[in-house]
Amino acid sequence: MPVGTAGEVLVAAMSGQVLGPSIAGNAPNEQGTVLDEYRKNPALTHQRYLLVMTWTHSSHMFKAIENNPPSEGIMASSASLTNVPAEDRVDGWGTPYCFLADSRRVTFLSSGGKEMLKCESLRRAAEQAASTATDSRLNKEGDLLVAVYERAGDDSTTRAK
Repeated sequence: MPVGTAGEVLVAAMSGQVLGPSIAGNAPNEQGTVLDEYRKNPALTHQRYLLVMTWTHSSHMFKAIENNPPSEGIMASSASLTNVPAEDRVDGWGTPYCFLADSRRVTFLSSGGKEMLKCESLRRAAEQAASTATDSRLNKEGDLLVAVYERAGDDSTTRAK
């Protein structure tokens, strides 16, 4: 197995921990190994890899901006976050996120590789996703992938891991 593919298989194995229940097929089959699943369906393994990387990059951005978001209360593109490494400012498909930071949480939106999002038109979607989030796992809200992270100082138990 090529080294890059082996890395994808290992990252995809994290899907059960970081992908929420709204993402179909988020966890490897419990009856087989991750390698068995890759052999049966490499496209599914690659899809899981992209989803896990989308969550991982949003988590890295959150950690970089949690205490001092550059645009609290404004929908913005992750491309504007110059204090975050370029590779973490994009989802698994290489597309910038839209994000909304408020006093309690930061919400990241991804198109899941479909298109470049128009952040200014997604405020309501971000607010809705933030109001219904129960943890920081990546979930699907309509056509969007969403990760919501609670900021420090909030008494909530739904903190980013």
